[in-house]
Amino acid sequence: MSAAGRVLIVDDEPALAAALRELLELDGIAVQMEQSLITLPFALRRFDPDLILIDMSMAALPASAYFEARRRKGVAGPPAALYSGRSRRELSRLAEELGADGCISKADHLDDALLRIRSLIAHGRALKAIREETDDIPRSASAAAYGPENAQRDRHRVA
Repeated sequence: MSAAGRVLIVDDEPALAAALRELLELDGIAVQMEQSLITLPFALRRFDPDLILIDMSMAALPASAYFEARRRKGVAGPPAALYSGRSRRELSRLAEELGADGCISKADHLDDALLRIRSLIAHGRALKAIREETDDIPRSASAAAYGPENAQRDRHRVA
């Protein structure tokens, strides 16, 4: 894991995201680029980011489709923020509507964008740590001993 974080940028025009990528890498943040939301599930398994930046205006599959699927399925993944050339005010409104965790405008000064990205990375790492801690909580001895075979047996007794 990169000490400063891991960011996955999804943008169908990677040349436009190149300056942000360079800035993040200079700050010690590992960056992976994807050109489509279609490949996002594979990239998430391969790269395990602390933050996903998703371009709002991709041709193949819009960012709104990702946030709709995330909301519908109740998926608990890394924070995802909108990344677009639109104004921060418009992006903030869209982020709230879509359920995004934040937004970065391509028009923002790079230092401002970096501060917001660091904050979102910290948020993503905190969420990941909480999920890992709750995954490691052992079940009580009685619940662990009960097991699925007993649940199968007791289901017939209740009827």
